[in-house]
Amino acid sequence: MSTQTAALYLETKNLMGRGLKTASSQVDNFAKSTRSAARTAHSSISALGDKTAAFGRANASFMLGLGTIGAVGFGI
Repeated sequence: MSTQTAALYLETKNLMGRGLKTASSQVDNFAKSTRSAARTAHSSISALGDKTAAFGRANASFMLGLGTIGAVGFGI
């Protein structure tokens, strides 16, 4: 292998190595952002579920109160 060919080979190898590291880093960053987005979505869904459950409890209490008022009003 001539000196120029060896130098070109090493330079190509170094560039490819850096390219692979960059690609690997981009995949890692994408995975991290995906996990972060999934955690955020899970938190949002959990919070929505908590609000829905609280609304359901409040609504049930309200309906029970209306039923009690109605029963008293009709003398049942």
